[in-house]
Amino acid sequence: MKKLWKLLKNGLMLTLLIALTIGILRVRPAVARVSAARDAYQLFLRLWDELLMTTPAGQHYAELGSRYGMEIIILLLDNPELQEQAWGLYDMYAPGIKALLDNRGETVIVTQEMVDTLEEFLDNLSAAGSEALAQDIAAERELLPLQEMVGMTMAEAWEYICAAIAK
Repeated sequence: MKKLWKLLKNGLMLTLLIALTIGILRVRPAVARVSAARDAYQLFLRLWDELLMTTPAGQHYAELGSRYGMEIIILLLDNPELQEQAWGLYDMYAPGIKALLDNRGETVIVTQEMVDTLEEFLDNLSAAGSEALAQDIAAERELLPLQEMVGMTMAEAWEYICAAIAK
């Protein structure tokens, strides 16, 4: 099992790195390109190692990422508006994810704007993607109503996610 996760991780990492590099070249200013790619990749590595591989909820989302990662990357590369939305989500959520990973998740609150932006992105991703992707996004949203997280800390939101996946 450990070897399988390592292979999945390495494949996802390479795919993510390629997508970030191509995507940043399209939408980020030249000065921020390398820094943004490095920061996003490092945050993804930490998220993978510290949360996704250490919890059942994290493994659930890692499996979904493995299933749909390439499709989502192609959608992002083919759709500059969707790509810009994804970077906006990264910019919005990165400080909270970093805080969560640094055991300071109680210092960042999930706002209505954060949830609305994520829901809009998921709507657009569902509309652009395959029927299977849209169905799985709908199932996840039913399992985990995002509006419930408004006002929670990032730590509370992660606990909420873990509890919902455990059901």
